[in-house]
Amino acid sequence: VGQFSGHTGDKSPAVARLEAEHGVCVEVAARPVGLKLLINGSRSSIDSCCAEIDRLRASYWEEIEGLHLRTVQFLEQRGELSRAAATNGVKVTTEGAFVYIEGPPDSV
Repeated sequence: VGQFSGHTGDKSPAVARLEAEHGVCVEVAARPVGLKLLINGSRSSIDSCCAEIDRLRASYWEEIEGLHLRTVQFLEQRGELSRAAATNGVKVTTEGAFVYIEGPPDSV
């Protein structure tokens, strides 16, 4: 979503690229949470533009998950997770990019 934001009235590079590559007009409307993209064009150009947005969204989440995984691996390698577990009297296990903490509510 950050790729689509820009100053009011300005087109971000991502929006300008979508417009140029797919022959659509994209307006970005700010909302209390997130952004709303208003896309105008022919049905086929809107479909191709939406497919590109879906691809970008998937790519973004893959990058975020990769970052989380690298962070968890880094913390494990340094012994930070086991040290935090021992210090707080909890059990810490990892599964990919996820960290699970089990123990008394006050310790977790």
